[in-house]
Amino acid sequence: MRLRLQVDHLATPDALMAACEAHLRDEAKRRKLDRLDTQDRPVVELQLTGVLPFDRKALDMAAIEALVVDCCEPLHALVKNMTRAVEFGIDVDDRAGRRELETGVIDDLLSRDARYRAHSAEWTQVALTLKHLALDGADGDAIIDELAARMDAMDAVPTDES
Repeated sequence: MRLRLQVDHLATPDALMAACEAHLRDEAKRRKLDRLDTQDRPVVELQLTGVLPFDRKALDMAAIEALVVDCCEPLHALVKNMTRAVEFGIDVDDRAGRRELETGVIDDLLSRDARYRAHSAEWTQVALTLKHLALDGADGDAIIDELAARMDAMDAVPTDES
């Protein structure tokens, strides 16, 4: 049994997991998988397709495979990540200075991730501040403290729910 899930509109990892679960449960119900004997259980392949609107590292393939097993009770579960990352061509202004270029690139990258998009300018400044602390030799605790303080000040802690 081959199933597909288009991910373009799923802005966060949690939204993707919820959509996977709903899709799998709907298909299992529609195909009456709960009525099948063990020897009649299908092999289930779930294909994730489209443009993934968040960092691929946040995609938990093992958890998705566990959902397939939980919802469909297949003989074998297979999840294929056929998604594409957001295009990362960056518009560069040849006249921009190094600092402007760096700021623009970081802001552009952060604005492509749905979790950071709403506050990409603020997160850009946080990233640059942390970079400068590291380059100036600050210890790890100082960098973590700065990050925590900036996150509290922004009240924009990234979560899979935002």
